Amino acid sequence: MIGISTWLERVRWDIFDQQVAFVEAGLVAGIVEAGGDAVLLPSQPRVPTRLITSLDAVVLVGGPDIQLPRYAAVAGQVERAEVGKRDAFELALAGLALERGIPVLGICRGCQVLNATAGGSLVPEVDDRFDGVVHSLYDADSERPFEFAEHEVKAVPGTPVEAVLGSRFSVLSSHHQAVDRLAPGLLPAAHSEDGLIEAFYSPAHPFALGVQWHPEAGPSLELFRALVEAARARG
Repeated sequence: MIGISTWLERVRWDIFDQQVAFVEAGLVAGIVEAGGDAVLLPSQPRVPTRLITSLDAVVLVGGPDIQLPRYAAVAGQVERAEVGKRDAFELALAGLALERGIPVLGICRGCQVLNATAGGSLVPEVDDRFDGVVHSLYDADSERPFEFAEHEVKAVPGTPVEAVLGSRFSVLSSHHQAVDRLAPGLLPAAHSEDGLIEAFYSPAHPFALGVQWHPEAGPSLELFRALVEAARARG
């Protein structure tokens, strides 16, 4: 059973206009195709510890910027109550997974949540620190359909990322925040050509991996298969 965190947003559809908890169908499909059973985890005031510890693994998904005070001072960023609620839930969820040895995969925002939970820091604006690689094509003022940026990543030799994906591979990404200082105990697992940390892991944990890209958007299910394998080993 693989728990998947969800978005918490106000959404309009048909005759409805309500706050909903949802996740991209591609994430559920990726977990199922990799051999797992998906369990959606809506944000709530407290982490349901009995439920989480009964799961075999957890996925922290992408989404809007983390609104921790030290990361919210970005020019133009508007504080959103829904995101703040999601932050609190996912930070606690990530902390529980790390503490209890539950296999956990952090994707994009989820990667940043894992690092922040463990005591690391984030780069508020990638373009202010890194140059030469396009990490996002998102433009809030554009009417173009959304698309991911594609670029190459190099794995650190001897890491779980190299073992699963090889030494060099292409990824699909869309982010303007990223890992700055890794939390104590976490090690880099991959970089892009500009030096940005694209993945990290905890060697002391059965399976704790953060990736800055979106594996659910590409054709490869190898990371999901690795997570499901770790989940089965835990069971």
